[in-house]
Amino acid sequence: FPSHDIVLVRVTDFSTFNQPWIARMLTISNQSGRSISLSIKAKIVSKDIYTQLVDDKAVLLHADTSKWNFSDCWNDSKNWKDRYAMIAFNVNSVATNNGLNQCEIQTNEIRIAKNGTSNVSLYHHLFYPEELKNTDVILHSIKSRNTPSELNQSVCEWQKWYRTGQDFSGKITDGIPRLDIVTG
Repeated sequence: FPSHDIVLVRVTDFSTFNQPWIARMLTISNQSGRSISLSIKAKIVSKDIYTQLVDDKAVLLHADTSKWNFSDCWNDSKNWKDRYAMIAFNVNSVATNNGLNQCEIQTNEIRIAKNGTSNVSLYHHLFYPEELKNTDVILHSIKSRNTPSELNQSVCEWQKWYRTGQDFSGKITDGIPRLDIVTG
């Protein structure tokens, strides 16, 4: 962008209760005095994880039981089951595999009017092998998501949880993740 253009980007990571995805929403505010066009590119670098493209619109990562959950440098555990993650934007985009476990997903051109705002979200949809036959359904689901509405739902869910007033002080004395944290 020319130096006189002002574009602000707010990044919001969230999910909603009982959903198999995590969203990274980019809210792009064009505060320049003219319309702008841009494209967003996500680079996916997977260390020792199998990658493939889905319809040239998404990246599919596969971590089998020989792979670490997060990283071998954290003395983490290995996957307990084969798992997949489909990564895609919720807007029209093109995915490419650049080799060496590096993929990119780039949105088509996004036009933002003078003083306008646009939301673009990158979804990580997680699933097990049983759902592998449904990758077209998963991709369609990502492409049809209404991210601002889902963000609002997530905020409401957190507000509801906070209002319960549960106190976890001193109840968690180790770093073991728990699935029952909300219920105590």
